[in-house]
Amino acid sequence: MFKHLVSGVAHRETRTCVAMIGLLVAMSLTPPAYFRYHPREDTALKKVFRTVQKRGLNRDAIAQQTAGYYEGLLDGAAAVTRVGGRGWFDWRFWFVDRQLRAEFGSQLRRDRGDFLRYDLPPNANVPETDERRRLVTNSIGLADKEYARTPPPRTWRVALIGDSVTRGMGAEFGTSYEARLEEHLNRRFAGQGYDRYEILNFAVQGYQLTHLVDVTLDKVPTFEPDAYAVALTDRSVFRVWANHIASVVRNRADLKYDFLKQIVQEAGVTPNLTEALINARLGRYRVPVLHWALDEMQGHARRQGVPLVVLLVPTPDDAELQIEQFADVKQMLAERSIPTIDLLETFVDLDNLAPVRVSAADRHPNEDGHRMLFEALVRKLEADSSLMAAFTGAR
Repeated sequence: MFKHLVSGVAHRETRTCVAMIGLLVAMSLTPPAYFRYHPREDTALKKVFRTVQKRGLNRDAIAQQTAGYYEGLLDGAAAVTRVGGRGWFDWRFWFVDRQLRAEFGSQLRRDRGDFLRYDLPPNANVPETDERRRLVTNSIGLADKEYARTPPPRTWRVALIGDSVTRGMGAEFGTSYEARLEEHLNRRFAGQGYDRYEILNFAVQGYQLTHLVDVTLDKVPTFEPDAYAVALTDRSVFRVWANHIASVVRNRADLKYDFLKQIVQEAGVTPNLTEALINARLGRYRVPVLHWALDEMQGHARRQGVPLVVLLVPTPDDAELQIEQFADVKQMLAERSIPTIDLLETFVDLDNLAPVRVSAADRHPNEDGHRMLFEALVRKLEADSSLMAAFTGAR
């Protein structure tokens, strides 16, 4: 009997091994596009295939990989998502993009000694990802066209705050979703409620959630906006959010906000610690910082008597992962009744993400990616009059 039992176990193990080998063979013969996340046509089998295809990376590992070059910008993560249809090696990144940054890197940002740590230099016009895709700034240091500090009469002005994606890094100047939206609003609505619509782009590459709070509370108000729009990407809400605090502490700058000073003290964070160790110690404070940030920005907008809208902006990468990362943020926004424009599914139906990325090694959206973000944003605005009102002042 024992012999039969052992034989049965061995037989089951053999069948399991054969099934696993069959699964691996099937995966190797299946086009990468099959594993793409399609929320409306997903199956349990696809989820299993997709999990194995991603090589078992958990969210923390992926978050670490997204912190690539240039102060943790969203560049190296193409290696994580093989479902994009392209490999990890991108000759342009290694032999063109990196050399451009080495030559012009000091002109892409202006160092500061305060809480923000850096911002954009005024009147810049330097190549960034290539000669065509350049950082262009106006006289007040915004990656945008020229604006007066005080809005002209009969003008509805929106302040847009965000990071590299919203700034338009990776797209030719004037083709970002922000620039397209401003043009669209003026073409469609100018002369109705207002004569002119302005979207001032305060986004800066590498900015994180705590940066966005300070820009909203301290930098934007002097421009007298009629509405605030805060654009969040996965780097704003996930693990690398603490890099900014680490930089402030390590450079012995003023943390400025009592809440941040409190959590840094509680976590035992000091200037002599490495950035990695600071991030580890602050990891458990991610959710409290998210609550604090949303409360600060919402409270500020209310005191100003103007609307606050939050945009959830994806990169052309793993949509399933990004949607998962934003789950708790969406709940916090709903609890506060903060109007939200969810663009996370913008790229979800694309079988190949390469045409909307800067390159295989740089997952910023290119001109086509920003066009898709713009089109998705317009659809959301047209479907909700209250959201449209924040961008047009419509009653």
